Amino acid sequence: MTYKQLHAQLYKAAGADGIFVPCTAREEDISAVTRSTGLSLNVMCMPKLLTYEKLPELGVKRISMANFRFEEMYGHFAQMVRNVKDQRTFSPVFAHVSN
Repeated sequence: MTYKQLHAQLYKAAGADGIFVPCTAREEDISAVTRSTGLSLNVMCMPKLLTYEKLPELGVKRISMANFRFEEMYGHFAQMVRNVKDQRTFSPVFAHVSN
């Protein structure tokens, strides 16, 4: 039994009807947790995560994007602020707006 399976079984014993299993992308790992507990799963998006079509077949009910999207947006925001400072104009704030 893996740590994730044990963790899921403890949550189930405590009355949980689902569990978040982060950083799990392989079909075998997702399937093992579902088979050993019957809990619905929430997984974290990962570069090699299975397709939308496959995940529900394995018991996945939710997919979390964690802070990955926020970090990307924050990177764009930080670059825009640097551009405002460097160019000494607010035009970079509106670079995404078509005229």
